[in-house]
Amino acid sequence: MAWREDRQLVLNELIRLEGPGVDPAGRCELCRKNGAYRCLDCVAVQFLCRECMTRIHAFHPFHVIQASIPLFCN
Repeated sequence: MAWREDRQLVLNELIRLEGPGVDPAGRCELCRKNGAYRCLDCVAVQFLCRECMTRIHAFHPFHVIQASIPLFCN
């Protein structure tokens, strides 16, 4: 069965998607400010600052935006 063979790969990906994204310091992927927001509806898993998230989602008003709790103080 495919699930048994790929179980660890799938579990690792699920854990990665819940994590802080590409930058563990929690910076915005676009402007490098404090990135504390991510969209749960977008395909890309990235944290953005409030300004970048607002600009990108101006035409996607029904996307669900999640605010993260900062793990690190900058």
